[in-house]
Amino acid sequence: MPARDRPVALESRADTGFKARGVRGFLWTGGQTLVNQTLSLLGFVILARLLDPHDYGIAATANVFVIVLSTLAAAGYSQTLVQKSEVDQRDYDTTFWIGLGTSSVLAVSLCIAAWPLADIYRQPQLRPVLQVLSVALVFVALGSVPQAILQRDLGFKVLARVSMFANVAATIVGISFAFLGFGVWSLIVQTVLSLALSSAGATWRSGYRPGKQFDPTRFKGLFASSRHFMGVSLLSALNGRTDDFLIGAVLGPVALGIYSVAYRILTVLVEVFGTTIQRVAFPVFSRLQGDKQRLMTAYRSAVRMGALVGMPVFIFCLIAAPEIVQVVFGPQWAKSVPVMRILCLFGAQQVIFSYNGALMQAVGRARLVFRMGLASTLLQVAAFAVAVPFGIKWVAASFVIRAYLTMPIWLSTVAKSIGTTVWATLRDIAGPIVSAAIMLCTTFLAEPSLDGLSATIRLVLLGLIAASSYLAALLLCARSVVFEAISYARVLAPSKSVA
Repeated sequence: MPARDRPVALESRADTGFKARGVRGFLWTGGQTLVNQTLSLLGFVILARLLDPHDYGIAATANVFVIVLSTLAAAGYSQTLVQKSEVDQRDYDTTFWIGLGTSSVLAVSLCIAAWPLADIYRQPQLRPVLQVLSVALVFVALGSVPQAILQRDLGFKVLARVSMFANVAATIVGISFAFLGFGVWSLIVQTVLSLALSSAGATWRSGYRPGKQFDPTRFKGLFASSRHFMGVSLLSALNGRTDDFLIGAVLGPVALGIYSVAYRILTVLVEVFGTTIQRVAFPVFSRLQGDKQRLMTAYRSAVRMGALVGMPVFIFCLIAAPEIVQVVFGPQWAKSVPVMRILCLFGAQQVIFSYNGALMQAVGRARLVFRMGLASTLLQVAAFAVAVPFGIKWVAASFVIRAYLTMPIWLSTVAKSIGTTVWATLRDIAGPIVSAAIMLCTTFLAEPSLDGLSATIRLVLLGLIAASSYLAALLLCARSVVFEAISYARVLAPSKSVA
């Protein structure tokens, strides 16, 4: 193989075992997330066909508060346990009891706040939905420490199996509720049951049992680190949910329901290709934080793989948005197509650079991540506030504009932290980006010839055209990245694996 085509990855024999565990972690976590999101999307699709935008807007409004409070319930303790070089039972117990106490207080507070919130939104149905969902906050805290233990051990296979089982069971129950006519409550039951089963499964498989070794002095040290992780997570939640809050408050539940359908596709894809990567990358990067050269190599390789796999998915969704919405959700949600197309531009960027936060936190710069996230969130909230009177398309556009404006700052900060350059990072992903652009042009030119066919057939044919053109372009423009992906696949072969 020519030198210029040789993949730049974790190639030394000493790294092979660690690399194999990281790759398997990504595959298991990615598989878990794909199954979970597919099942969740299935339940969502059923609800979207059974509910009108107003009803679904009520559920989306409730989720804004629950997701933000769930971040506070988790409080960043699990990331701290994963990032620390040494932990013991006293750390685990202190974290568990503090987290459980915090989540219980938040759950009770949400139950009480449900009354005024329902009055503020002038939606009486919001009250019981919020009160039932408050139980989810307790389950988040119960599973936090067991999941951190499994992540420290790179036990992604175990976490994947637990999460898959929980989501399969919860989705079956949720769909059953939908067919029985429970409407929006099928989604609420599915959410709470999934968290409960995930928490129970992680506790069982991790072997952790809460003890009495609570130590206030340990809590001070844990909180000193976890507050930055919590701040980053909270800012991320606010970034992703302020739009829902403002749309629901200003434009009403119908507009929020339409926006939520478009946003759902983005959520599924970002979760599969972005959040999955972050979950594996953080513990892997944490193990490499003392070796800057290996860390830089791992980061740049991860960015290339993110671009290779994620970029064409979002570009295809941008092209085929009308067919996807009609086939998956039904023609009654056609107004969500323009919003979905705009949001796909954000997803294409997010899936490539979703490692940035995980890398910065892994090297102990969570405070800087928090400060940058705070500035980004303030900018985003201001953009949402300006855009929301003009409609949901402008809200989506403000989301994308903010992401691209802040991207150079993130790239520069990360590059300095690991001893590389922004240009090197951009050069790494140039091949997949050009290949995705060729795919976009090819599919766009072929689209008019498919007029007159059913939406399902058009979607299938567009997928085939996009896949074939992207693969052909990769072989011409990004051969080295393709070989790198193949090298990761070879690591999984039994003859190459290191126990």
